[in-house]
Amino acid sequence: MHVKSKFQKTILCIVITAFSSCINAQDSLAYNNLFFQQEHSFGRVVLLPKTVKAFIFFSTECPICKKQASDIREIHSYFKQKGVAFYFVYHKLFQSKSKINKFHIANAFPLNNIVMDRDNKLTNILNASVTPECFLVDENGAVVYSGKINDRFESIGVQRNYISEHYLKESIESILLGKEVKIKCTKAVGCIINR
Repeated sequence: MHVKSKFQKTILCIVITAFSSCINAQDSLAYNNLFFQQEHSFGRVVLLPKTVKAFIFFSTECPICKKQASDIREIHSYFKQKGVAFYFVYHKLFQSKSKINKFHIANAFPLNNIVMDRDNKLTNILNASVTPECFLVDENGAVVYSGKINDRFESIGVQRNYISEHYLKESIESILLGKEVKIKCTKAVGCIINR
């Protein structure tokens, strides 16, 4: 069996990058409503209905994920006491639980909300295509925002000096205030998720 080295895996992640596509708000949303209105378990992590949930598809190998770790930490710290449940979703490729735990500890991420999506269940339901990519689900189970965390990355290899659009943060604030999310979808930039 050929095992990829850490260097090869990093290069693979850098080379194989993509833009996510916005979810089909009609077709997938109807199914998502049904799924997220019920309780589901992923190992020890339980997704509870009637809660605002932020799913962040992440990778310990993706350079863009590493660059955005501080952005995610800031958003999580701000909203974790306001009733928003954050779930860090990891795809099966190249990611061991021990490596993920070390990454979370190093970046002050929580350890209790790690979702190991081994069978691609959440990946397929939300149609996630890259890491990092986030999905915000309201209390009724509807996906109200999907895409970029913010505008730090305009495109592959193009990083802004400052952030002007805080997509995920502003979407969460709108939901908590009972307002409609203004920007419902952006195209996330990151490392492609190979199913």
